[in-house]
Amino acid sequence: MLNMLFRILLSGVVAFTLALPVNAQVIVPGTGDSQSLLRQLSREFTVETGIAVEIPDSIGSFGGIQSVVDGKAILARVARPIRSKEEQYDLNYRVFAYSPVVLVVNRPDNCVSDLTSDQLIGIYRGDLTNWMKFQGCSAAKINAVGREPGDSSRTVLETYFPSLTEVMRSTGKTVYTTPELIEVLENFQYTIGYAPLAMVDRQKLTVLSLNGIAPTPANVRNGSYPLTTPFGIIWKGKLKGEEKRFYDYLFSAKTQKRIAILGLIPVLDQSNFPSNSQ
Repeated sequence: MLNMLFRILLSGVVAFTLALPVNAQVIVPGTGDSQSLLRQLSREFTVETGIAVEIPDSIGSFGGIQSVVDGKAILARVARPIRSKEEQYDLNYRVFAYSPVVLVVNRPDNCVSDLTSDQLIGIYRGDLTNWMKFQGCSAAKINAVGREPGDSSRTVLETYFPSLTEVMRSTGKTVYTTPELIEVLENFQYTIGYAPLAMVDRQKLTVLSLNGIAPTPANVRNGSYPLTTPFGIIWKGKLKGEEKRFYDYLFSAKTQKRIAILGLIPVLDQSNFPSNSQ
């Protein structure tokens, strides 16, 4: 009887605690590239501070910037630096992490672990159309999926492989947010695409090496893996209140260490970071 009473009281305490109002709410719209990472970090921030942070579904880096410019949001998330035409808005920009941009495959037999530059270009040019061309793979059509021109991950690939700029216009399915691209990859076997590593569930998809180089933090830092995208925050004026507390949390030593544990590259020390990822 006492044990039952204790459990009832305990459940009431838990329910009361969960029902306690949070101090405030911070909304950070923008890119889908850092969406999963920021949702995880914001949950931990809320547990620690009681301040609720909402990371809405993707509206892209441009959409996030426009939200700040229009006064609809104080903070926004971006996966690229501020462009020259956006400098007129006097925006502040700071990178809080870097993520490798990775090639991703959905093959249930995991017969592919690496692509060469020529194979990547061949797939998106339409020269490589069947997985049987890869040693150990059974026959199946290669379904290529990509992003629209101007997307941060696509821009990273086109910067490193200029010949992809033209061929990506006519090859494969185009989607318009990173979460949508990941959903397509997860739902359709024999599909290949590219996305920030932070958004990829490795239990469902295979992350490929490029030219024999795996997209590890060590390889990103030493420059041997060249494809990276910056995860940044933008705002106008001087931050204060709950937004300032969340901003400080992102750049705290504790959170930067957490970012590293999650397999991304923190920015505690950018002095050794390769310039090609800026």
